[in-house]
Amino acid sequence: MVIGPWLEIMHTILIAEENGAFRHLVSTVLTAVGYEVIPAGDDTEAINAAKGCRSPIHLLCANMTESHVNGVALAESLKPQHPEMKVLLLLTDDPRFVSVDTKTADRHSDYVVLRKPFTLDEFTAKVKQILTPAAVSG
Repeated sequence: MVIGPWLEIMHTILIAEENGAFRHLVSTVLTAVGYEVIPAGDDTEAINAAKGCRSPIHLLCANMTESHVNGVALAESLKPQHPEMKVLLLLTDDPRFVSVDTKTADRHSDYVVLRKPFTLDEFTAKVKQILTPAAVSG
């Protein structure tokens, strides 16, 4: 397996996603580029996985609008145990949720919202952007 040159250290990503096919797809893609991925199908599974994780969780990737995964609430419950964790919230293109209030996410500098649909390249680029520290100007 070839690991992307931009991955100098291993990052752990917790994927909380109800849709099993989507969860498997993004987990496979992120693993292929060198990330350690912990998949979870709902909030309870994600919380239990985070409790059992020995390494820091660097990124939580979760839906904002699914019935069994509430990304904002999940992030807020995990932050005390994983204060370094960044958050990527996925917002569906379902018309019932297009106007979902993202103000909660906007109040946190380490929360990023990505609206579906997106390509796998856009998704992995967003993950890389979130996890790669900004260049220090000097």
